[in-house]
Amino acid sequence: MLRHLAKGESNRILARQLGIAERTVRAHITSIVRKLGLGSRFEGRPGGVPTLRSPD
Repeated sequence: MLRHLAKGESNRILARQLGIAERTVRAHITSIVRKLGLGSRFEGRPGGVPTLRSPD
């Protein structure tokens, strides 16, 4: 699920690929987002949240 989410795939595509209902996908994503403390599913994507780096 996380790999698909990181690719930015829609709930419909995720549901088809995983063989589950779209509603189930939404429930899983909501749970993942909450557990990771993210504000939205888009923050879980690479580049979704800018990171601050200290100068080397």
